[in-house]
Amino acid sequence: MNITIRNSPNQRAGRNGQIPDFIVMHTTGGSFAGALSWTLNPSAQVSYHFIVARDGAITQTVPIENTAWHAGTNNNGGNVDNRHSTIPAVRDRRLNANSYSVGIGFSDLTNHGTPSPQQLETAVWLVRHIRDEIRRLFNFTLPIARSNIVSHDEVTPRNRNGDPGRNFPFDEIIRRANGGSATPAPTPAPTPPTASLQFRVGDIIQFTGGDVFISASATTPAHSRNASRCRVTQTFNGRNPYHLISEDGGGVHGWVSASSVRTINAPAPTPSAPTAATPSPRPSIDEIARQVISGNWGNGAERVRRLTAAGHDAQAVQRRVNELLR
Repeated sequence: MNITIRNSPNQRAGRNGQIPDFIVMHTTGGSFAGALSWTLNPSAQVSYHFIVARDGAITQTVPIENTAWHAGTNNNGGNVDNRHSTIPAVRDRRLNANSYSVGIGFSDLTNHGTPSPQQLETAVWLVRHIRDEIRRLFNFTLPIARSNIVSHDEVTPRNRNGDPGRNFPFDEIIRRANGGSATPAPTPAPTPPTASLQFRVGDIIQFTGGDVFISASATTPAHSRNASRCRVTQTFNGRNPYHLISEDGGGVHGWVSASSVRTINAPAPTPSAPTAATPSPRPSIDEIARQVISGNWGNGAERVRRLTAAGHDAQAVQRRVNELLR
């Protein structure tokens, strides 16, 4: 496979005397373009050794012999303290986990960490490639085993819950990287046809509350949100045809079903009596920071402008972003 090289400023030369004996799998939380842009941004203070796009393409942003900033830990008692890790070696070593790990970020994962078929093929190849490079550079053979190929939320479970997601196929990748054949994929359930869409990109509509999904075809919701005034940013003739972003700070950002949207000021579907509207809760700084990490607020001056216009403290949000990604 081909590897495109893009050099991230967010790295440290060398390994501080450590040999990389872990591979840490991540979700980038958004698109490939957003992940790469963020990794190349000096203010992000984040990087992966490799980023795998939805089509399986690989971009390397940090050499394996250097330390990337993808799963940092410390001994300060906070959310990324080594003692909170579910991995015994992380707890015992009491070192920054970045110094002895290789980070792979997967963009555009769906349904709680499910990669595309192309990403799965790339993951198998990339695990073998990393093993071979570590052997060449450090004279050490990385075990291709679940003990050494781990998730970010196993390294720092208190601040990276669900990274890369409960459906990420660790066992399949490890089995195939060790020479096993592919497991036949189940036949997906057909997506029900969707009628002509009522709303278009740019429309301001009312989300009536309920499930929000990570993709137009997902069947398992990513989260639930209260009613919110939203802008349509994408449409797709699928199970969840509208991608919405809240205009009123309601925290909606994702795909929703046609039954959960209506025209602004249109009557509610089946009210028994007029009821007072329940104000949508303002999203927490953690929620806004995770949206920033996913690339939803843009970069640089544009991000500052949009955050400020929405009533958020851009500097406070950036500080929280840096904390989450260290």
